[in-house]
Amino acid sequence: MTGAMRVLIVDDDPDDRALAARELAGEFPDICTIEVGDAATFETAVERGGFDLVITEFRLGWSDGLSVLRELKYRYPEIPVIMFTGAGSEEVAVEAMRVGLDDYVLKGPDHVVGLPVAATSVLEGARERQARRQAEEALRSSEAHLRALFASMSDVILVLDRDGRYLEIAPTSPELLYRPAAETLGKTEHELFPPEQADAFLDAIRRALDTRSTVEIEYMLQIRGEDMWFAASISPMLEDSVVWVARDITEHKRAEEALQSLTPRYEAILASVPDIIMEVDVDKVYTWANAAGHEFFGDDVIGREAADYFEGEQETYDVVQPLFEGSEDVIYVESWQRRKDGEKRLLAWWCRVLTDVEGNATGALSTARDITERKQAEEALQQHRAMLLRSQRMAHVGSWVFDPVSLQIEWSEEMFRIYGLDPAAGS
Repeated sequence: MTGAMRVLIVDDDPDDRALAARELAGEFPDICTIEVGDAATFETAVERGGFDLVITEFRLGWSDGLSVLRELKYRYPEIPVIMFTGAGSEEVAVEAMRVGLDDYVLKGPDHVVGLPVAATSVLEGARERQARRQAEEALRSSEAHLRALFASMSDVILVLDRDGRYLEIAPTSPELLYRPAAETLGKTEHELFPPEQADAFLDAIRRALDTRSTVEIEYMLQIRGEDMWFAASISPMLEDSVVWVARDITEHKRAEEALQSLTPRYEAILASVPDIIMEVDVDKVYTWANAAGHEFFGDDVIGREAADYFEGEQETYDVVQPLFEGSEDVIYVESWQRRKDGEKRLLAWWCRVLTDVEGNATGALSTARDITERKQAEEALQQHRAMLLRSQRMAHVGSWVFDPVSLQIEWSEEMFRIYGLDPAAGS
């Protein structure tokens, strides 16, 4: 709260109004009181608004406290109201609380000291409600933004824990899921896939968590009777969970197979592939590009060194060197590069070594896709998680997840804080 606290005091008796103002001033030195003793003054004050707290008598010559309370809550539902009266009853107090009264203090020397205490309490409650409402609104806005991002994406987005258990499945591409979301959530990799494939998936998850870095893998699944290939980016989120973003690269794989024997027919096929496909020699000079490569880099790309397009990222550029040294067969790299129109875009490259009949490296074949929007979506998902945790802390709201298989309950950090427990002791 900034500036002086404005308090509306509604009471026929000027001495009682002065008493209330004096008691509150002892606790709130910067208080500014608006005193109301008749219907006209009350209507004017309500129209103007701008007060932080209302103190009202129950018995008024021109009305009663319940009517005043109803009018105030109708106009300003978030403003805290205290009934400071010597004429009410238990029934009146109960009815007032039902309407929305925040506290009830009796007049008299034994009770008047409770007015500042009640004011402090109801003002704190109002601030907490406002903070909670703002946090909820921020969360709703974040979720709406995230849903809009998901709606524009075709990648499969999953959240899994260290045990390979599926915690969340984004509604992006249900047709690319191995099984429907309802049959997948809560289950582990070993409950869904053959042991060898489940082991490979679990290993990738744990490597991402243990190294706190993104792990890239490729894998094949049979979906609706068709072999489909995916490239997955597995990134750590919270301490024991990852976000798994998988992209359908079936067409990628088919294009790579077609490149095993370049003929005019295959070149015609490659010209229609939307992904960038480039070939470099052992000196890292571009010797061939498909139509998408020319469209991205320009028609003068052939004969130029690949380093010219890496925007000074020498470390990223040199990552392909192991291909020519024979220590790697396939390398994945992400690089910010400029299109021929000057716009900077993030490309995901899969680079494979090309060899002659004797097995000597003759160059490399690289396929690339623009993943700028995908990276933005990954960052938005992580920001959403962070915002969710911040919103929970702001709203003093904890969360927990019950695992019906292990019969375990996982608490968020805020739950431990609320109950004064040590997170290391477990939930």
